[in-house]
Amino acid sequence: MSLAFSQNLPDGWEAVIAPLTEISSVQSEAPGDFTAAIFTSRSGVAFAPDGAGRTAWCVGPGTAQEASAKGYDTRVGSGTAKDLLELIRETAPKTYLYIHFRGKEVRERIVPSLQDAGFLAEERIVYEAKELPLSAEAQEALASNALNAITSFSPGGATLLAKAQTPSWTLESTTLVAISTAAAKPLEQVPFAQIAIADRPTAAGMLRAIARIDQNGLPRVQV
Repeated sequence: MSLAFSQNLPDGWEAVIAPLTEISSVQSEAPGDFTAAIFTSRSGVAFAPDGAGRTAWCVGPGTAQEASAKGYDTRVGSGTAKDLLELIRETAPKTYLYIHFRGKEVRERIVPSLQDAGFLAEERIVYEAKELPLSAEAQEALASNALNAITSFSPGGATLLAKAQTPSWTLESTTLVAISTAAAKPLEQVPFAQIAIADRPTAAGMLRAIARIDQNGLPRVQV
């Protein structure tokens, strides 16, 4: 995700790639003969079975792109699990068997809500995110006021970044660019110059927010 996002940065921007988690697969029960998939992350797509023409309900355009490449016929939400849940409730057939392929930690449990609404739905935990230390390059950039922006794509990632903060960080010129208010909240006490929230909770929305930042010197962003 970080590498793909960095390749689409506005002209002139340089990325410091500093992942705070490592994604790995988790052994789970085989899904059997399901009709449709639910994906709230690209990692869920990566560790799910091939689509073979099945329908996939995807949280946003980036996840849908990955699912389409894996053989799914996609339906696309507006960028949040809550909105995706409402889309499924309002437009999806209740005769399908849905499986949500997800990670160990999620903010929104979609399947129980669908079951309460009369849908046939199950979930499979297919991956987990293991914490990584902040890279030496990122620590150096944070300590030298060398970043114009830092991105936050999730509340979990924001929590890890807040945990990694040290007194050496110098952020007078750094904007926090968050995909949502929830992804900014764990970093509210970190002394950023400003906080910018994407106009849509998607990668494209994040890129637009970065493009609006007033660039002073070399525009660098940590992703």
